[in-house]
Amino acid sequence: MLLLEDWSLVQLYKLINGAANNLPLRFDNDEDTGIYRRASNQIGFATAGGARYGMSGNAFFPNQDNADDLGGGSNRWDDVR
Repeated sequence: MLLLEDWSLVQLYKLINGAANNLPLRFDNDEDTGIYRRASNQIGFATAGGARYGMSGNAFFPNQDNADDLGGGSNRWDDVR
């Protein structure tokens, strides 16, 4: 890691592509929850070792059609149409 005079940190990290069950970016006490490379120009989000959501340059989408509700009784999205 390089510490510059203006207190900026500069470091390049390259991660393996990974998969929902082999996460390159995960948590210390929850190793089956994290982020991976889903496909070219896509990020994948996993919980409990399973693919849950994906994000591309123009969309955020579920891994499976009609499997998840958007929000809940006390945690709703603001402007869903």
